[in-house]
Amino acid sequence: MKEKIFIEKNINMPLISSRDFPLISDNPKMLRVQAHKWVEKGTLIQLKRGLYFLNVPGVKKPPDFYLANRIVFPSYVSMESALSYYGLIPEAVYSTVSVTTRKTNRFNNKFGNFIYHHIKSELFRDYKKLEVEGFYINIACPEKSVADYLYLKYLNIEGFEEVRLQNLDILDIEKLAKLTRGYPERVKEIVRIIYERVH
Repeated sequence: MKEKIFIEKNINMPLISSRDFPLISDNPKMLRVQAHKWVEKGTLIQLKRGLYFLNVPGVKKPPDFYLANRIVFPSYVSMESALSYYGLIPEAVYSTVSVTTRKTNRFNNKFGNFIYHHIKSELFRDYKKLEVEGFYINIACPEKSVADYLYLKYLNIEGFEEVRLQNLDILDIEKLAKLTRGYPERVKEIVRIIYERVH
């Protein structure tokens, strides 16, 4: 397939999966070879094996949160990235951090670093869909981003004392306590400390 035809067929699709190659070409094997050449040329940017961004004029680069949702599915943005988005931590976050029911993983590409933490399927909940720059993304609600952070990042209360949470007034503490019922006792104890700080 000629590069021009490939671009015309996919100009409205910011991300292209190799799983869709049979729908794009009668010769998907050859298209995989061509995709490799187009990555070297810069026409395609590889996000991970088999997933590409069409890097041509007229195609808008999706926000990192959208890319994170697509690089690993199912997943939702959480922990440091969501906390920073909601203004709950003062630190700048330079990687996009997500939660997934799949294995813990990390992907590095030209758009940045994408980190994924495994979580049990019964705790994969309490996220919402937001529109960001014209793209729909899955992100933990503020309370769930705190719960995931405490659960996956800090093993004990002593470690929590190093966490610089701020703007706690935006949290629904009752909701936070309710959604952490399925979490370990150490998380519930930290939530009680947060409740005392707010009140």
